[in-house]
Amino acid sequence: MDKLYVLKLVEEGVPLYMPKAPQRLALALSLYAYIIHKDSYICASPVIKTIIEKTLDRAEKDRVYSCNECPLNSEKKGIILWCDNRPKNILIVAGTILRNWRKLGLLRLNARSIDANLYLIEFVDRHDALPRREYVEIRGLELLHPIEEPCSNEIMNLLHEYYGSGDIELREAVEIVSLNLKIPKTIARSKLIELAEKGCIKMKGRYVEIY
Repeated sequence: MDKLYVLKLVEEGVPLYMPKAPQRLALALSLYAYIIHKDSYICASPVIKTIIEKTLDRAEKDRVYSCNECPLNSEKKGIILWCDNRPKNILIVAGTILRNWRKLGLLRLNARSIDANLYLIEFVDRHDALPRREYVEIRGLELLHPIEEPCSNEIMNLLHEYYGSGDIELREAVEIVSLNLKIPKTIARSKLIELAEKGCIKMKGRYVEIY
């Protein structure tokens, strides 16, 4: 299986911005970037810094700083975790808000937790060669493709068979699911809501967006 797109981005040194990243996902991605890029450093809040230092070997801790020690003018690439600092060169920024992130040339990732070890990453300003979204599973601190595809089920197959992808009326989607699975419309609607919570579809008022 191909490597995750988000890991390819990290390896290429594409500067990433994750303003509301789940902590575990941001840590796993940042540690991967830190180990891959020997010309990088980490600046982190006290709690995050403690977690990182417990994870790394002693020899790897020399480039980890607290927020107030951050070497902002360094030519090295900064991985900024839950700090308000803005370094000269950015590799990853997570857990803080940057109003001018587009001007800084950052690729924004919106991420959320789907399950205990499962996360959904959406690429906001993606390049044409990138997907719009990607599911990531964390095992230990390793980022991998999910063992089971979160959106592979009978209802998604039905929606794709009837509509492909794009927007449809919620009422239509409920009727199709109810008719084909022979279940009440209330249950069909609740199953669609469950799919929305997993990020397989998006509820938009009277419409549903199918991915």
